[in-house]
Amino acid sequence: TQAGDTATGNHATQATAASQPKIVSAGSLLNELDFDGTDDILKTSESSTFSQPVSLFHVFNSSASVTSDYQLNAGNSSMLSGSDGSIFYFAGTLLNSTIDFPTSGDTLHSVVFNGASSTVHADGTSVASGDIGSGSFSKTFAIGGRTNDSQFSDMSFKEIIIYDTDQTDNRTAIEANIGEVYS
Repeated sequence: TQAGDTATGNHATQATAASQPKIVSAGSLLNELDFDGTDDILKTSESSTFSQPVSLFHVFNSSASVTSDYQLNAGNSSMLSGSDGSIFYFAGTLLNSTIDFPTSGDTLHSVVFNGASSTVHADGTSVASGDIGSGSFSKTFAIGGRTNDSQFSDMSFKEIIIYDTDQTDNRTAIEANIGEVYS
């Protein structure tokens, strides 16, 4: 549940301790999931799919030291992938391959996958829009790498929120709330 007291099966896990992203370093809480770009990855175990529309909000920090940083990947139906967040896919349909996000500092992505009305915002600014087709997205996805345990991400994530609805009308309010938390 949202309170965290009842398991819902909607959590990403990693049973191999050496492949878990850091949440503590030298005894200090990082307030983020820090992936090392070598073998850290979290995977969901849900077996169904998201149908469009899907809205995604997440705060990440990328060093872009790995040439193929994968943010959220479900095999051939990546939700977001690419070096420092520059390529956006949904069910294999390319939305935009020329977005260049910062390679340091936090970035807030707001993405609405909704057929011809799909949009991508970075820190509140529109950076892409277009038609990503009508595909669905597997709920069996990986955070910080590809689901086949390759192309690991050298990124950190502070928050990831996925809605199985169109949050276009609520986007600015959600961004404002996230912005208050992470400045």
